[in-house]
Amino acid sequence: MKAPETLERLQAAYALACTPFVRYVAETSGAERRDEVDEKAAALYQEWCSLGREHQRALASLLDGEGIFVSGTGIWPLEFAQFNYLSAAYLLRRVIERMGRTLDEMERLALGLDDWPEARDLLRKAVERERGLLERAKNLDVARPEKPPRQPQPKGASAARW
Repeated sequence: MKAPETLERLQAAYALACTPFVRYVAETSGAERRDEVDEKAAALYQEWCSLGREHQRALASLLDGEGIFVSGTGIWPLEFAQFNYLSAAYLLRRVIERMGRTLDEMERLALGLDDWPEARDLLRKAVERERGLLERAKNLDVARPEKPPRQPQPKGASAARW
């Protein structure tokens, strides 16, 4: 049996793996796909979710081996709802910011798993692989074309235009 602090760290990492922002964007937010950049961003989010689920299952397996039940689901933070129905490309910067913080936290949790090398190595590998996707997201964001400003549209009816 592992030390309670060690198990708590791995459970915290598992909780982060259950509710990452990128999964919310990909599966729940209804992100719009208007153009090629949106399609690329959405495909990246789906790939990230698939990888994240793989890591989630591996963490669950380790916890299960210690006799700890994990549910496999989490509750999305209410603040995520403000990102519903926005363009997938528009959400890139938010995904980069939030997932960067999530991966930093998972890395910090891995530091406290020295007495459980298998869990530490698994978590570090997961973070490393997801950082690769984070870099791809950054590259996609940089390559994203800026939308040209739209011409102002006249509002209402005016006698001067008759």
